[in-house]
This record gives sequence, structure tokens and C-alpha cells, in this order.
Amino acid sequence: MTIDKLQALLIFFAVMCGVLSAGYMYQSVVGIFFPALRKALRYIALGMVSFTVGVFLAAMIVFSSQLGLTSIAPYENALSAGFYILYIIGSILIVIGARQFAFRPAKKVADVSLQQI
Repeated sequence: MTIDKLQALLIFFAVMCGVLSAGYMYQSVVGIFFPALRKALRYIALGMVSFTVGVFLAAMIVFSSQLGLTSIAPYENALSAGFYILYIIGSILIVIGARQFAFRPAKKVADVSLQQI
């Protein structure tokens, strides 16, 4: 096995582990966290899956010529555009999920704790 094939294999293995861990995070959100955090963590997990699929696509483009896959050469520009689209979608999903962690009080609440009884 050459260094290029080993490097491609390790990248693909790492990407698959990333997809599996993000998928596990998405599935485990249901029982562990408060209902208010479930939606946010699901957005973040979907953004992570989008990132890892995009990285997988980029690695496939980079290593296709080195591994002898000449059948995807005509589609490299479209695949590159797909990588950027997945990256942008993942970024947006993570930002949407992260914004839901900010604390915003629903109403103004009067502080009555210092009053004497």
C-alpha cells in the first residue's frame, strides 16, 4: 500500500467516524438534554454532518486522480461547488443552533427579593 492510498484511507476513516459521532449526537439528544436544548443541539449535529460530508467530498476530489479514479474528472467543478454548498449549509446550521444557547429573558421581571416582609 502506497502512502497516498494510506493517507486517503485514513482521511475517509476519519470522516466516517465524524459522521457516525455526529449522528450519534443527533440521536442521543432526545433523552439526555432539556427540551429547550434539543433543537439547538440537533441543528449543531446536522451542521457537523454537513461539514464531514463536505470534507469527504473534498478528499474524494483531491485523491481521485492519485487513486486512479478518472471517471469523476469531468465532474470535479460540480463536486467542488457541492463541497462549498455543504460547508455553507453546515456553517449556517451551527450558527442557528449556537444562537439558541444565548440567554434572553422573555419579559422584564421586577426584583422583589430585597423587600422587607
